[in-house]
Amino acid sequence: VGLVVAFLAWLLPVKRHGLKLHYWVTVWMSKQLLRLYAIHIDCPNAAAIRTLRGILYVNHITFLDIPVVVAVTPARFLSTAEVFRIPFLGWMADSIRTAFVERGDKGSGEAVRKQIAAEVTEEAYPPFVIFPEGRFGTATSLRPFHIGSFAVAAQNSIAYLPCALHYEPDDVAIWKGKKVETFAAALWRVISYRGGITAHLTPLDIIHPTPVDDPARLAATAQRHVEQELGFAPAPTSLDKAEPS
Repeated sequence: VGLVVAFLAWLLPVKRHGLKLHYWVTVWMSKQLLRLYAIHIDCPNAAAIRTLRGILYVNHITFLDIPVVVAVTPARFLSTAEVFRIPFLGWMADSIRTAFVERGDKGSGEAVRKQIAAEVTEEAYPPFVIFPEGRFGTATSLRPFHIGSFAVAAQNSIAYLPCALHYEPDDVAIWKGKKVETFAAALWRVISYRGGITAHLTPLDIIHPTPVDDPARLAATAQRHVEQELGFAPAPTSLDKAEPS
């Protein structure tokens, strides 16, 4: 039903707050989905996210991360190309100007970085959401934040906002990844849980980088700040890999 409504809204030449109507349909869909599965969002400064003109960085834990973010604000995403090939979902992602990258393809990565720079420079709203770990992390630690998008932000002086995300109870919400369990198993655990889940989404300080800033250091600093907010022990960063031991 939501996909049909989104498609009809996409056809209409109607805008709300400067965005085509189907962006707001995705916000409505996300809120209904979270309500259906008794998932509550705790976002102490949602205005910082809603007013952002630039890039929103969020640590990645589970498939719930996307509807949680979209329930707070209309957004564009960086996603793996596999999503584009999923019937209906791929169209939905493409309709909100998602940038798709082929994992492990350097040429694709370079192209998508240029795409993000061009799109955000031309139109900074809605925010471009990037999960800087590149894949699911865990409920107790972060993966190294990738440098590429931070280079884009610095070279083009694009503001960005790191956010810390975690769930209670985390053992219900987290998806351990397809090597450990199927998506269906993880989804069923969320659907069948009757205790209610809370998604804590906490925006940190907005950063205004410049071309003289070191992208590796920007990525490492953002990772450390998110770790501190989540109470995680410091994990290796991309900066550690860049520096000789």
